[in-house]
Amino acid sequence: MSILALIETAKGGELQATEQLFTAMGQEGVEITSYPLTPLKNTGMFPFLSWIVRSTVRSAHLSFINRSCPFVYSTTYLGVLGALLVRPFTNQRVIFHYHGSRIPDQPTADLSSLKQLSQSLKRRLVVLLHHFCLRKVDLFCVPSVAVLESLRKEFSNTHIRKTALVPNGVNLNTFHAVQDGQRSELRKQFHIPKNSFVCLIISRMNAAKRIIESVEFVEALQRYSRRQALVLVAFPDQGNDADYVEKVQQRLRHFEVPHLAIQAHQHIEHLYQLSDCVISHSEREVFPLALLEAAACGIPYFAVHNGTTETYLEQIDPDLILPSSAQQAARQVLAGTHRQKLLEKMRTFAASHSWKASAVILHQALLKLS
Repeated sequence: MSILALIETAKGGELQATEQLFTAMGQEGVEITSYPLTPLKNTGMFPFLSWIVRSTVRSAHLSFINRSCPFVYSTTYLGVLGALLVRPFTNQRVIFHYHGSRIPDQPTADLSSLKQLSQSLKRRLVVLLHHFCLRKVDLFCVPSVAVLESLRKEFSNTHIRKTALVPNGVNLNTFHAVQDGQRSELRKQFHIPKNSFVCLIISRMNAAKRIIESVEFVEALQRYSRRQALVLVAFPDQGNDADYVEKVQQRLRHFEVPHLAIQAHQHIEHLYQLSDCVISHSEREVFPLALLEAAACGIPYFAVHNGTTETYLEQIDPDLILPSSAQQAARQVLAGTHRQKLLEKMRTFAASHSWKASAVILHQALLKLS
């Protein structure tokens, strides 16, 4: 079996998940020919439209010249769109693997009239393109039933022909728990006091991830903790909103709790292993890799309700879902980091999500399309 893959190159969870899945697929004997698609770098109206046209044309061209590959796989709607446009000439099966929404946000009242109009037009265009892709694609892959149900509500007038549940996985050889001595050594490397209560916030920097809300939550948590809290903010070197990065930096400059910001660390497993917990106030997720990575390292991942993340946390322990009360949420976090049974549940959850298992699911779904 051979697959043509059209993948956006922005560093982050999506690219990481795709690379891990492809490695596991290769072990299943699948041959994958991968081409990069340039991510959106400028959200202005004309650069945005130009990016759509260029990405669609490139995807169509790559699909056509590689028409000997029976399958075209993409994680972006523009990769799917290009492949669909030339499908009458290639007879390829087109697979859309959904890792997260690329639909522009609704315009906000603080924008100028012109920017509100521009944002509305961009959003409308991308929604229409998603409707087209979802109707025409041969296989639509999602990581969970909750995500699929959410999308079916969002695109209620669109019939999705065939779906496959392909969960995210985690590399247990890289992400694993460490002994207390190893944790202390890791903290020394980052000049973190041994007895600090380290709260890791790991994500891309954009408003939807609500990094500032997570930082402020740790500030509230400090009032109830006997140990000195420390915020460790980790983010990649690509895929960030520059304006939001500046907002986070400004907030940290006036932050009362010790903090450390790290960009594009080469061994993110060490960041989990030296931490006491992971905190997320993200308002939009699909299947966060950070949850699986934290779970594999045996540290609790606490998150607020956002429509999907809580469906995974409920499978582990409902106390991982943060309530709206800051006091109750803080006490929940402080209590949870000392529950050995919870940490064991985290590791069990991670162990049940391997990339090999996900690769087998996708491989079997593709065989049924043949």
